[in-house]
Amino acid sequence: MNTTSLNKRVLVAEDETEARNLFCEVVTKCGFTAIEARDGAEAIRMVSTWDRLDAIILDIKMPNMHGYQVIEKLREMKKHIPIIVCTAFQALHDDASVMSYPGIVTMEKPVSLNELKKTLEDLVLAPK
Repeated sequence: MNTTSLNKRVLVAEDETEARNLFCEVVTKCGFTAIEARDGAEAIRMVSTWDRLDAIILDIKMPNMHGYQVIEKLREMKKHIPIIVCTAFQALHDDASVMSYPGIVTMEKPVSLNELKKTLEDLVLAPK
C-alpha cells in the first residue's frame, strides 16, 4: 500500500526541537503529513484548526499546557484521536487515570524510531 496517497495528518506536540524534528521525520517516512506544535496550548490550537488529524505524538512535560491537560482537553472536545505519548518513564505513571483512556499508547524516551514508526503506522492505518 502506498501511504503517500493516503493524506494522513499527524500532530507532533513536543517542546524539545531535536525530538520534535526526529518525530516529524518518522511521520514523513510513514508517508504522512507532520503538523508541529511546540507546547500543549499550541497543540490544542492545531487540533481546533485542522478538520481532521489521524494521530498525535505527544510529550507530557511541556510548557503552557501539560500533556495530561492536552489529553483531558481533547476528551472534553470529544476528539478521540489516537495518541502516542512519548515521555520519560516516571511521567508515564504520574496520572494513571489519564493514561488509561482508550486510544493512548505510551512509549518511553528515548524512543526507538523504528518502534515509533511501526506504532504510528498501526494506529493511523488501522481500519476504523
